[in-house]
Amino acid sequence: MVSALSGICSTYVIKLIHQYINFGLVEAQSFFIEFASAVTCFGVFGVLSSYFISVLTQSMILKLRVEMSSKILNASYQKIEQRLDHVLPVLTTDINFVSASMNRLPPVVTGLATAIGCLIYLFYLSWMLTLGCTLIFAFGFLINYLALPYLKKYSEQARDEWDKIHKNFEGVVMGMKELKLNHEHRENFIRKNVEPNCLKEQQYRVKEETLYAVSARVVEVVLFMGVGILIYVIDGSVWITTESFGNYLLVLLFTVAPLATVSGFIKHIKRTQISLNKIDQIGISLEEELEDCQTGPEELEWNPRFDPIFSLSQVYFNYGNDENFSIGPLNLDVKKGEIIYVVGGNGSGKTTFIKMLTGLYQIADGELWFKNQKIELQHLDYYRKHFAGVFTDYHLFDDLHHIKADMMEKNAQPLLEQLEIDHKVQIVDGKISTTRLSYGQRKRLAMMISILEDKEIYIFDEWAANQDPYFKEIFYTKLLPQLKAKEKTIIAISHDEKYFSFADRVVKMEEGQLVSIHFQKDVLPG
Repeated sequence: MVSALSGICSTYVIKLIHQYINFGLVEAQSFFIEFASAVTCFGVFGVLSSYFISVLTQSMILKLRVEMSSKILNASYQKIEQRLDHVLPVLTTDINFVSASMNRLPPVVTGLATAIGCLIYLFYLSWMLTLGCTLIFAFGFLINYLALPYLKKYSEQARDEWDKIHKNFEGVVMGMKELKLNHEHRENFIRKNVEPNCLKEQQYRVKEETLYAVSARVVEVVLFMGVGILIYVIDGSVWITTESFGNYLLVLLFTVAPLATVSGFIKHIKRTQISLNKIDQIGISLEEELEDCQTGPEELEWNPRFDPIFSLSQVYFNYGNDENFSIGPLNLDVKKGEIIYVVGGNGSGKTTFIKMLTGLYQIADGELWFKNQKIELQHLDYYRKHFAGVFTDYHLFDDLHHIKADMMEKNAQPLLEQLEIDHKVQIVDGKISTTRLSYGQRKRLAMMISILEDKEIYIFDEWAANQDPYFKEIFYTKLLPQLKAKEKTIIAISHDEKYFSFADRVVKMEEGQLVSIHFQKDVLPG
């Protein structure tokens, strides 16, 4: 509405200029007041239009980002893990492009309102000429409309290539160490991955921009040819004088610029539509995979001295795609306060087992029990909240406001000192002062955060693998026993046979199944 008012003011300014050219200044003071008022209102309404649309679009983008983040976090972890290459570009590229396109709306709406106002004024000057001009404009927009499917096609192809480029850029940043160390790998990665994908996107964008330029120039040629035809037809006509037609052309030329602004937005409409389609496709697919996991199972009597805290009964898991890898049947009873080490060769399924155990992966068959409660799909969120730990591909968050204040106050500093990172890290206002640490220090910091979360079951996926012998000793002989003393249950993937005696049990993942290992009998002799 405000943009339309700005366009009306712009039209009124054009009308005043046109009247001056025709009749001169009849009343100079009145003209100046009207002209200054119209220009001022044009500016004020233009600013207000930009402000209101900015508030509207940014609110929409905020809602879109929050909803997408919520959908991602509420969807199946396994499904999201398989589709990260498509999810991340939507969050980083498509939403931003929609935001940028929406910010273009104020001048477009103002231009459209100005063009409509000018056309109304042109009808007032000469309805016959305006009818002819309208047909010319309509023909020009028809050409643009016919080009839209091809613009959309090239834009979609370029957008699909962007998914691949985004993955390449992740490799450039996250794999920089490996690429820097290997010249052949680096050159091959650029030549066979980054360059071809970028080249394809460039080709599609060039086709899109060229087609848009051709359609825009054709429209301009049509408009100019239309004006030329009008001049040819009108020359020598008795129903309109050359002077009147000149005045009419003056207003018509004022109309062309705002129409060009509106026409230029067509390309952005198609790109925006593609981005919105990508957002919508991801959103719908995420909704289809949402986990309704908020409710807990019916509470049953559970005796921590005799009953397992959780158990697996004939559990199977597979990835449900072309991969043939699967694990099972798995049978395991774990008591409260037990320390269990999981061993096995690379690719044996240890990490898959851990993700399934924590409810990140959904079991394909069998039964999962927690405190004598059978865990179904709708109970997964309730079940997962009892776990904490550090995975091999962990992410270190610097915000600790989710941790209880008394836990932070009582245990944070002692843990920092015990893990010997207190000289590097402080906790200020519920946030970690820095995460720019060595790999080992970051992992120790992740360990501290997991302990502060104070959960019943802890998962450590090869935590000690990259620690020096000194901190391995602290992990196995101090940290884990301290957690056990607090009756925490611990499942740790480990290859450190030296410390197997600190576990209550050692189980081995072998050919997709768990096999118990007797420490004295099976490990020490080797």
